[in-house]
Amino acid sequence: MTPPTITCPAPVTVQCAADVPAVNIALVTATDNCAGTVAVTHVGDVSAGTCPEVITRTYRAVDVCGNSATCTQIITVRDDTRRLLLARLLLLFNALLTFRLLI
Repeated sequence: MTPPTITCPAPVTVQCAADVPAVNIALVTATDNCAGTVAVTHVGDVSAGTCPEVITRTYRAVDVCGNSATCTQIITVRDDTRRLLLARLLLLFNALLTFRLLI
């Protein structure tokens, strides 16, 4: 028996936990060489780490014969807003310092 072929959404990186995309089985593609439809379900999410947090989202495809296959989507939550703000402030400070030295 051949399991179905399943493809998950591409990996994604977001700034905040609130930006993590919702589960969407419509974004998962599944095909099978047997007649009938392939059922796709969301198995679950597993979170690891804190900065960055990496969420492994698992989907499963099951064909009419009961064969199954899984795939995972990796979602990275990387809050780098503070570092970006600090970098911009340092650039501004350097620009002001350079301007003051030129006067």
